Amino acid sequence: MAATTPKRRRRRRPRQRIADSFARYVSRSSPERRARAMSGWRRPIIVRQIFKGMQHELDPEKGANVDAVMRWEIGGRDDGGVDRWQLVIKDGRCRASRKLDREPAVTIKLDGLPFLELVTGVASGPELFMSGKLKIEGDVMLATKLVTLFRIPQPAASSS
Repeated sequence: MAATTPKRRRRRRPRQRIADSFARYVSRSSPERRARAMSGWRRPIIVRQIFKGMQHELDPEKGANVDAVMRWEIGGRDDGGVDRWQLVIKDGRCRASRKLDREPAVTIKLDGLPFLELVTGVASGPELFMSGKLKIEGDVMLATKLVTLFRIPQPAASSS
């Protein structure tokens, strides 16, 4: 008779706990407060931390066979400008950069508030797309695959 090993409960890494806590904070904040955060002095800090965090949230198994460049264009800055970031996914790894040195397979365009709500799990990509708040240029199938490649922070408290 073969012995079976009990299933281990996966523990969230510290970065995941921080991302989930931030997502909970965003989900509990009013839309006005979220909009102020994404239009004020905090915006560059928030956007940078989100993209740097994305590097660690890629599922290496699901991203193993992906070789893609994604460009994000986040509008709605106070000065009318756009924040541009590039995600390069290759060999199960993700690298985020403001240096736009590669041709993107897909470009995702949205304003700051919808971006914040998307990456924290407060709003879904299809919901934002259908409302016209999210625009996709290029490989639409790659854009839809994003949800499965990355662990999206959980705005609701989890039991783990």
